[in-house]
Amino acid sequence: MAILAVGIGAGTSLYSLIDACLIRTSITYPVVDRWEVVRAYLPHQKTFVNFLSVPEILEVKQLHELFEEVGAVHGDSFTLTRGEYPERILGTRVTANAITMTQTAPILGRIFREEEDRPGGPRVTVLSYELWQRRFFG
Repeated sequence: MAILAVGIGAGTSLYSLIDACLIRTSITYPVVDRWEVVRAYLPHQKTFVNFLSVPEILEVKQLHELFEEVGAVHGDSFTLTRGEYPERILGTRVTANAITMTQTAPILGRIFREEEDRPGGPRVTVLSYELWQRRFFG
């Protein structure tokens, strides 16, 4: 029962994180039934963690016979300093392919490019529709 609860919780967390980083507010993902969450096991702590290191992600990407594509998402918070007052906002750090893996597209603008997914690459943000309207006046 506990394994089932953890599996459902992990799937729900992934869905929520990806949903938070997309521009649309109410969409369905045509491929959600094909997503899997890969977690790391820490034997010295006898626990699982919901994130992988960069070398671990690269190792999972090599498992072509198991996964069509591998992307990473990590929930985070940021301080937006533009405007009259700073604001703490919830966001998600993602690999360049994470949004395309949902088979959705932004309402306006573009998603991340591969060169932006490298160390030292340009820092790029995709805004939610709500944040775009509220803080950037659409």
